Amino acid sequence: MSYVPFDADKAVDMRNRLLQWLEDAGIAWAPVDIALCIELPSALVAECTVQHTSVLLQHDLDEGFAHVRATAVLGDLPPEGDEALMLRMLKANFLAALRGHDQVLGLRDTDDAVCVTQALALHESARDAFRLGLFHLASLSTRWCDGTYLAGHHR
Repeated sequence: MSYVPFDADKAVDMRNRLLQWLEDAGIAWAPVDIALCIELPSALVAECTVQHTSVLLQHDLDEGFAHVRATAVLGDLPPEGDEALMLRMLKANFLAALRGHDQVLGLRDTDDAVCVTQALALHESARDAFRLGLFHLASLSTRWCDGTYLAGHHR
């Protein structure tokens, strides 16, 4: 693996593109945490609302600034039948990977809420895919709340 030097101008362009795409889609956002460095924030963690769903965006200039990690909390882990649900989540992750999708189901470490995370590209040609990805995460949240996200799981 070869070392690629950090390109601050390109990183700033990607950050500005992210913020412009959110504005163009009419998605309001607010910073949650900003890791500061001398010239610009190296990490931006922002919360936005997409179709009434809270989505956390993490854009780290030090770790692959050409992508933003989007995470939506789907809901609480049901108290009963945890093993069966976990197995369905693992199967869903496996099937998503087989189909070439990079969405990952998991549990938030602070309260075991079920989350779905996806890396979204910030390349200029990925504008539509970025927007669709955010709206898809929101639809997964709605399906989770309706009890239709994982086959056989009804809340």
